[in-house]
Amino acid sequence: CSASVTPTQLGDGTHTITATFNANAVHATSTSAGADLTVTLRTTTTALMFLSGSTLVDQDDTVTVTVTDTTAGGTQSSPGVGDMVVLAGETGDTFGTCTLAAATANSSSCMASVTPTQLGDGTHTITATFNGTSKHDTSNGNADLTVALRPTTTMVALEFSPAAAGQMLNVTVTITDSNAGTQSSPGVTDTVTLTGESGDAFSTCTLAAASANTSSCTSTLTVGAVGDGTHTISAMFTATTKHDTSTGSADLDVQTMVLTPFTLSTATENRATTTVSVPIVGGTPTFNCGYVVTPSDPGFTVTTNGSNCDIDLTAANGSAGTYTITITATDSGAGSDMRSSMVTIVDDLLIDQDVGMDNAETLPAGVTTMTYSQTFTASGGQV
Repeated sequence: CSASVTPTQLGDGTHTITATFNANAVHATSTSAGADLTVTLRTTTTALMFLSGSTLVDQDDTVTVTVTDTTAGGTQSSPGVGDMVVLAGETGDTFGTCTLAAATANSSSCMASVTPTQLGDGTHTITATFNGTSKHDTSNGNADLTVALRPTTTMVALEFSPAAAGQMLNVTVTITDSNAGTQSSPGVTDTVTLTGESGDAFSTCTLAAASANTSSCTSTLTVGAVGDGTHTISAMFTATTKHDTSTGSADLDVQTMVLTPFTLSTATENRATTTVSVPIVGGTPTFNCGYVVTPSDPGFTVTTNGSNCDIDLTAANGSAGTYTITITATDSGAGSDMRSSMVTIVDDLLIDQDVGMDNAETLPAGVTTMTYSQTFTASGGQV
């Protein structure tokens, strides 16, 4: 007779098959000598497919791993259901868990995230290894993932403009990572390269984290010669293992002389106000200061005081409101500049009122202090 023999697991790879004849009325029982059957695991293949195939540093891509039973004979089945596929890549690559589930009658699959944390050479070979079971043999496969640096933007902000030759001002540089994936502060502790026109000098600008996705630094610029009057201040961020190079710039208006920027806040009508001095930088003495107030002048004065324009904000009674004062300075050469600021004049609630007390009161025996009070009623915004 003949019969099929189907091993369901590998064992040690050699299955000894014996045949036993059970006795009947005529013949006695007998057992054959053993015959060895060599058994091998069912062959498999492992294949990888990426969702996109390209990504940025610190941005996920998804890989699908498919393990297939490729043995033609016998009963095919889904390999390694419930088992994990081992994923590996370049230095710093991280992976989610990939647990196999039946996909078809002869294949199983799983999906996992792949996150490169640095550029490397830009091509990360991702390998998936199926470790086999009692039925299916080990196999592995690989696929290349293209990785790029995270793009950045560089912004340059000037403390003020215009500036005079020789004047010092702050230049703030901000580098931003605004891309998909896990954002981070670019180039922390790295130095930004700053350039300007001939004669411009910069202090070192070392980046520090400013937010979860920005870094910034501030450099002191000493302005060089006037030149053509426009100094393009440029900043270059040099690529790291995560972030790509970027540049930015801002134009600084350079003049022979400038008024220092100033800010005024409030003053009170009919009250003497401390003089505000606005320095003049650069230029050729002698200087002359002028001013214009809009919508009308409430009584301000501006005088020339050496290399300063002094502003006296004394305002007339009834002038409460908001004004803009514009200061203009000229020198004995061809230099000139102007600056403006808003100022608010507030009511003086005690204008034109006499508040008197009889300080000749005789205090009762044992009393050293007496408190007086006065009630005022407002009328027309004043009392």
